[in-house]
Amino acid sequence: MFKEGDRVEIVDAEHFRFGQRGTIAGPQVSGGEWPVDDLPATSWISHFRTDQLRKV
Repeated sequence: MFKEGDRVEIVDAEHFRFGQRGTIAGPQVSGGEWPVDDLPATSWISHFRTDQLRKV
């Protein structure tokens, strides 16, 4: 569904604000989550399920 470098928007996450945008930072990891970088609220890579993200 996503590939490295895709820009995504968070649509559902417990600790992140709706609408924050980041970049897919690599392939899908075990457990089905995607690594997302470039988020404005943090300097580290966070992981999200497919249903928590949408491509922008």
